[in-house]
Amino acid sequence: METHSAPSPSPNPARNGGWFDRSLGAVKGLTFQNVAVMASLLMLAAPTYLAWRVLNDDGLLNMVFSEYEELGVRMGDCAVRRATPKGGETQWFLSYTFAHQSANRWAVSVNASASAKPATAEEVDKLCDTLISIVDYMENPTTTPKPTYPNSDRPIF
Repeated sequence: METHSAPSPSPNPARNGGWFDRSLGAVKGLTFQNVAVMASLLMLAAPTYLAWRVLNDDGLLNMVFSEYEELGVRMGDCAVRRATPKGGETQWFLSYTFAHQSANRWAVSVNASASAKPATAEEVDKLCDTLISIVDYMENPTTTPKPTYPNSDRPIF
């Protein structure tokens, strides 16, 4: 009669393919072409990740994609300006710059309208006149009459 015997187990089954040995074998098996492909993928992945981070940073987006435009200057340094923050509504301002010192400048502004450009040149003139009278009053409050709101006799101060 024949007897069947079971195959004998290997002496150390844990050493037949541990993760370190498999990883070392994979690294040893890399060719120059494999390494070049992986390096080129990394060179593509780094700028892509950087662009993704930039596009998800609200502070940087505000700085890069906000708009500011000076549309016209009337009477010296009285200007109409438009500002649009990222994701915000367009705002219109009139500002009068009244002092300069090297790179610094001082200005008084009025938010002409939150949503619409000042309608007419007359409206811009009146707002600029008001800003100039405010600055004059701030510089010489004892000798200059108090400024009033446009189309009104009501004093601002």
